[in-house]
Amino acid sequence: MIKFDTDLSDELYYGFGAGVEYNSFFADLMYKVNEVKANLEDDKEVLGKKDFDYSRITLGFGYKFSF
Repeated sequence: MIKFDTDLSDELYYGFGAGVEYNSFFADLMYKVNEVKANLEDDKEVLGKKDFDYSRITLGFGYKFSF
């Protein structure tokens, strides 16, 4: 049986966004990015390299309760 090692490096997360609030309602918009590089290795050599970059835009709505 062959064993493979996975090496993850250069992990980075960043995001920016803005939001508004009116009375008890709010809305926000964000842009978020995850960046990861992976190496697949066996005992002797690197078999492959892959970038796993993931970005998304999120839109949120809500209501703030005051008790």
